[in-house]
Amino acid sequence: MRLSVLIACLSLSCWAVSPAMSGFALRALSRRSEAGVVSAVLRQIGRVASKQPRNTICPTCLIQGTPRVRTRAVKGSVSRSKLRAAVLARGLPAEVASRLQALTFARSVLFQTFRFEVDSLVRRGHYETYIGAGRRLTDSDTVEFGVVHSVATGQLVAKTTPVRRRKCKRRFFIKRCRSWTDRVPRGLTAQELRQVEAALRHSAVASASAKLKRLGIRARSRRQAETAVESEKFDLDFQDD
Repeated sequence: MRLSVLIACLSLSCWAVSPAMSGFALRALSRRSEAGVVSAVLRQIGRVASKQPRNTICPTCLIQGTPRVRTRAVKGSVSRSKLRAAVLARGLPAEVASRLQALTFARSVLFQTFRFEVDSLVRRGHYETYIGAGRRLTDSDTVEFGVVHSVATGQLVAKTTPVRRRKCKRRFFIKRCRSWTDRVPRGLTAQELRQVEAALRHSAVASASAKLKRLGIRARSRRQAETAVESEKFDLDFQDD
């Protein structure tokens, strides 16, 4: 009996040995495709990553202290006809849905969108980015996508410009003058704005990369545990046969 089963596995497929093995193979294919989307997002992060500019984060530089960063990752697998609705249902903006909509005619897509703002009233810089990837499965109407959303906020240092002042008073025939320097508040120059954006972008992208890597490690650990359990079940089913 065992010999006939072994011959069937070698000549045809191991799918016929046990229903549990069939489900195990399907789950393995799904995990590989999910890992492919995460890897694509990580590659896109590597393309947009940049170094931390010097003399940007310090009490007297441009940003006070380390920027605060919030990051979340979203992934899904839906049919192409339901892609836009699925993206919007996960709390992603319409711009991201439009980028992923390219999968209606393309095999894969990589993208990044960002928004950089400076609030001069409260002296705060805000950098928000969406980095994602998507692809169509071969010979299927299914689309898989992954998007990481990262927001970095930093408190800006108040900048001033020195202005020389002079004031004179005349009393009778005597004229007395004095001079001093005032520090007049000013906005950021174009170069300083570019440095602030680069610093916040570095923090946001680095956090996004770390988030995906942590998810990848947990996913690999879960897959290894599930693989061990499925292998034990398959061995038991094989012995029962």
